Amino acid sequence: GILSSISTILEKSEMARWRENLGEWEKALDLYKSSPTLQNPVDLSNCYAHLQLWDEIRNMSAEFEKMDEKDKMKCAIYFAWAYYHSKDLNAVSYYMKYFPAESNLNIIQFSSVFFIASNHYDAARAYIEDGFRVLTQNLGVFSGSDIQEASRKMLSAQHFIELTEALEMKEEGDIKASSIWQNRLKTFSQES
Repeated sequence: GILSSISTILEKSEMARWRENLGEWEKALDLYKSSPTLQNPVDLSNCYAHLQLWDEIRNMSAEFEKMDEKDKMKCAIYFAWAYYHSKDLNAVSYYMKYFPAESNLNIIQFSSVFFIASNHYDAARAYIEDGFRVLTQNLGVFSGSDIQEASRKMLSAQHFIELTEALEMKEEGDIKASSIWQNRLKTFSQES
């Protein structure tokens, strides 16, 4: 499309940013890797995270230590997810120390998952409640003013509902939750 036609006049870094904005993470990653001057650990870890290349992120741990505090705060969520996927909860705790003080929905969701997995139920419950609070801050998007934001909030609300169910199941050993999840899996489709 248009981006391809103007690619010859854009710098590689600008082209990579456009690819990121379009969700073309593999193409963005290829551009970043094509030149040593573009191989910024922040940009690479962002692409790796969106492509769920957790091993690649874990291989960048030494580079994380060399980042300034601002970059560490940008990337900490990616490193935390990478180590969560390898079940190294101690490493996850280390990277969570670099989360920004002002949590966004991604950090709140991750923290909820982590605290449920590590059996810290009160902390998980607090993050889930905070997530619902954040979701209800600007209800105007549901009037049709921002369909993408409304869709994102609805998806996040569903995540928090499911995290609440997972928390209750782990905390109380609630058998009903298992049947709820089984029913969801039976009726799951790509459109749902």
